[in-house]
Amino acid sequence: MEQYGSLAETKLGSLLVNYSYGLCLNNNGLAEEGYDFIEKACTTNDLALASAVLLNASATLAELRAKKGDKAGALDVIEKIVHHPDFGYCYTDYEKGSAYGTLAYAYWEAGEKVAATHELLKVENILWEHREKRDDDFKNLSMRYSVLTLYMTNEAVGRRNDEKFAQPDYGLFTKIAPTLLDGYKSERNFTVLYGLYHLSELILDDEQTSLRIVEHMYEMQRTDAVTMASLLSALMQAYPLFVLNDREDMMEYAVLTSLAGGQVSKDKEPVSFESFVLVNAIAALVMKRVLLMADGKDVDDDLMWGMIDKAVEILPQHQLTDRISRQMKSDAPDYSVLKEFHEWGIVAAYHVMDITPAMGLSAMYVLVKTLLEPNMLPTATKLADRFVKSFAYMLVKQNENRFSLELRDFERYFGRANGKHGMEYLRSVMQGLYLKLKTEPVLDKDILRFIEI
Repeated sequence: MEQYGSLAETKLGSLLVNYSYGLCLNNNGLAEEGYDFIEKACTTNDLALASAVLLNASATLAELRAKKGDKAGALDVIEKIVHHPDFGYCYTDYEKGSAYGTLAYAYWEAGEKVAATHELLKVENILWEHREKRDDDFKNLSMRYSVLTLYMTNEAVGRRNDEKFAQPDYGLFTKIAPTLLDGYKSERNFTVLYGLYHLSELILDDEQTSLRIVEHMYEMQRTDAVTMASLLSALMQAYPLFVLNDREDMMEYAVLTSLAGGQVSKDKEPVSFESFVLVNAIAALVMKRVLLMADGKDVDDDLMWGMIDKAVEILPQHQLTDRISRQMKSDAPDYSVLKEFHEWGIVAAYHVMDITPAMGLSAMYVLVKTLLEPNMLPTATKLADRFVKSFAYMLVKQNENRFSLELRDFERYFGRANGKHGMEYLRSVMQGLYLKLKTEPVLDKDILRFIEI
């Protein structure tokens, strides 16, 4: 270090010399020896000196502190950069994205998952604002953001981050990676947005942010309709979000676009594809219908029938939708023609004003089970809880003579289920209805086992 003399005594020189020397030691297996030099480089509070170098040095210091078990200290050094009053004008948008991404990782590793997700959203916002450019800087940030988003999503949903996934560290957004751009694919951005959607649901529980992310997915899909259309089938998990926020139009777009995309994709089976996508959309709309009826609001089925008609045009050879819609429209539905239990549940729920308590209990069980088994996102649970309460209310209202429960006592009686959610809430309400029936209903053994009667 002596050869640098007076250079190391200036602010800029201290940053450059100490970081370079410390990094050299670190890269040659002398991390302990290099630590003090890198830490000294990061003591400057002047971002304007060499902002990019300071960010790199801070990320390196954060990594070294984390390896010592000091993740709080690692977070501190990155927060110092991003929260600096000069941060806004010392860095370009892409450099800000790198800083936000580094801070997101630091927050995540420190256990502050809400803060981490908010920082990750800032990176997505920068990429969104520059999406038309698609230059190397965009692709570079996009690839690094993708690695972190998938890592955080996997952890959030309980999926193992194994060797199939690139593993991030504190230097993810700052280290040189010469071959990184070789792996860039525009459709990966769509997949990563879907991961970000899960983080918004699971970590933030922020429905408006979730809707904004889906809108970004739609706009991205429109730029490459053939490649990405079938990918919208993944948004089946967003159906509850759509109906709870009166955005059935967004669900219709996802359904019809993914169905059309499935027809040009060789690896899709049309019958199972429609069953998976369209029928679940119909179920969500029927559940919303029950919510409106219980609240005494007008019900407009035009969007549902319009969506079904358009779906039949796309898949004229398929009879499942026609089978369900015929029985929904019928004044005297023939349940014997419905081949699957979930078809039966949809039709019965649609006719909630005309079904017996036994049919109601069965329909409630099958619809909620069908909704929640593949989808444990918060909005799915919210829709399920609201549907269960509304459906139970409608069932008692239309069959008061069959229950030893007056409608005015409904809220008080079912208040004991407060605090429960999802399948546990369903079980509690079904138990209450079952016990208040004047005549014991005939139910499937699986349902009796579920309600523990």
